[in-house]
Amino acid sequence: MTPNTPAEPKSFDLRANKRTLIGLYLGALAIRMIFVWEISAMPTFSSPVMDEGYHIELAGEILDGDIIGSEPFYRAPLYPYFLAGMLALTGGNPGTVRVIQCALGALLPLLIFLIALRLFDRRVALTAAIAGAVYPTLIYYDASLLITSLMTLLCAGVILQTLRAQDNPTSGNFAALGALIGLTALARPNILFFLPALAIWVWLVILPKLRRSRSAAVKRYALVILCAGVVIMPVTARNWIVTGGDFIPIAWQGGYNFFLGNNRDATGWSATAPGINATWMGGYLDAINLAQNELGRKLSEKEIDDFWWDLGWKEVANYPLNALGLQFKKFAYFWGGYEIPNNQNIYIVERFSIVASALFWQAPLYFPAGLLMPLALMGIFSARRKWRVALPLYLLTFSYMASVMMFFVCARFRQPVLPILLIFGSYGFYSLIETLNDTRRKRLIYTLAALGILGAFSSYASVGIDREAQSARDSLLLGNAYQAAGKLPEAQAEFERAIEIAPEFAEAYNNLGQMSATKNDFGRAARYFREALRIDPDDIIALSNLGMVMLQTDNLNDARELLEKARSIDGLDFGVHYRLGLVYHTQGKYDLARVEYLRALELNPDYGPARKNLAELLE
Repeated sequence: MTPNTPAEPKSFDLRANKRTLIGLYLGALAIRMIFVWEISAMPTFSSPVMDEGYHIELAGEILDGDIIGSEPFYRAPLYPYFLAGMLALTGGNPGTVRVIQCALGALLPLLIFLIALRLFDRRVALTAAIAGAVYPTLIYYDASLLITSLMTLLCAGVILQTLRAQDNPTSGNFAALGALIGLTALARPNILFFLPALAIWVWLVILPKLRRSRSAAVKRYALVILCAGVVIMPVTARNWIVTGGDFIPIAWQGGYNFFLGNNRDATGWSATAPGINATWMGGYLDAINLAQNELGRKLSEKEIDDFWWDLGWKEVANYPLNALGLQFKKFAYFWGGYEIPNNQNIYIVERFSIVASALFWQAPLYFPAGLLMPLALMGIFSARRKWRVALPLYLLTFSYMASVMMFFVCARFRQPVLPILLIFGSYGFYSLIETLNDTRRKRLIYTLAALGILGAFSSYASVGIDREAQSARDSLLLGNAYQAAGKLPEAQAEFERAIEIAPEFAEAYNNLGQMSATKNDFGRAARYFREALRIDPDDIIALSNLGMVMLQTDNLNDARELLEKARSIDGLDFGVHYRLGLVYHTQGKYDLARVEYLRALELNPDYGPARKNLAELLE
């Protein structure tokens, strides 16, 4: 063995830690299985909504034979294909897929243990691993049909492989690192921010190990980039082929997300913006239609992506102080204790799970992140003397944080660096204990003061989300899931609960109105929709729904007036155009109906009802 290829550290010997690793896995698996069993009572468990539903839909298309697809990927494609494979294995049962993901997620504490063991002592490693086994957001995302769990596991794998290459800088280890980074990028491209950061690591850590041979160091770094590119290349080539020559390396969602996170009205955490539909599908269609409407022509996906990137950068350039303030907010959110919701609110599971109720606290501080984040920051500072061996952890943490802050911050986006934060948090905890035992009073006072400031910073609810309003939205989400599952009494109870919590919640009135209309109780439906319009006279959904009730009850002039008002407020809502076309069609105004059907199809080419009615009209 050459001097620059040392053996694995003895502390890393898998055989010596076999019992510990088995115990960690079984413990992590057990608590995840209990959690999955508990949340099986949630309506979203078997009737996934929003991103989970979107992933199920994409996986279904793949299983139906559309393996390659005909459009470039809107999102990174790894998870939909992974999910399709799992559904094929389980006979299409999403619940069983959740169990499989938990079995995979239970491996994460093992990776945490092995990473920490390379850098710190066994005490730090074991504490971090146990925390990883019981950490509630890790458990939650392992049971979710989202990329988050797989992405977190892959990021931990990237760190472990980086440390392997650091201890043994062979070409094979660097090639494996590059391939793993490429695979992780197909889960979420943020990991690519780690590639330029690795150049610092190669220069400061790897170069001395290679006897200061710059050519050898450059070759190894180039090997990482090359192997990452080889893994990503098939997706890039596929996007190139289906678009007829557009360069979309992985997906084309980045520009739209950049605008959402950096426009003048951005919150720094919300994936919405004024004038853009807040629903998943509505937002997706608006991303396309707003760009095409602005430029006055049909655009390719690459052009749409470029449009939103340009618009986002213009917002930053035109409002620099606002952009700077947003970055401070995003930094605070990233290190905050509150788990910022995106799609489904994490805290909603407390209604269904004893495990979640025991592990999530919201008072007197947001736990566990409100405790972890201060300890992790302390650990990051305390480990500075070990910076050379721990450099990969520093680089991935801060490069990934930068990638998240470039867009917007929420709980699931910061999740991939949680294993590193648990390791630093464990080190920070033991550093704190040593400080408490230190006889130097000044050091103790400074440390406790720093911990208090960091704790207050992490626990401060600076996001500004109203708990009652969030609880009402949670009930709305559950009601939608119950309704999708055909459990109408439960759905109605959730919508009514939402109104009880937040009496001015227009969406809940809309949903109750839709349920009444489905039962042909048009009088009750109209009352609900009018109540929604009392709260918000420009509510597109309420205007459109009340218009359909008027159509069903032969009040055609009222129906036309309501839908024309809705069209004047939002001319990019394909559903409004389609429904207005129905009214014109019924009134015998066929030319006007034809125009509305065509506009609906222009905004949403896949909308079958508009295509069917247009065909009937032309006949």
